[in-house]
Amino acid sequence: MYRTIRLESLEQFPESFEATYQEAMNTEKLRMETDIENQTVEKFVFGAFADQKYQKLLS
Repeated sequence: MYRTIRLESLEQFPESFEATYQEAMNTEKLRMETDIENQTVEKFVFGAFADQKYQKLLS
């Protein structure tokens, strides 16, 4: 889910990011994807949803 949100954001708001959509597409695994998979008590990621729709990502 994170990758989809990130790619959509890069397409819609490219001026908000250093990376480009194409760079992200060519990256096998984005850093945040690794962070999500390797959460610890000190390092974790939350996703906020309302009415089954994504609202925010907090890390």
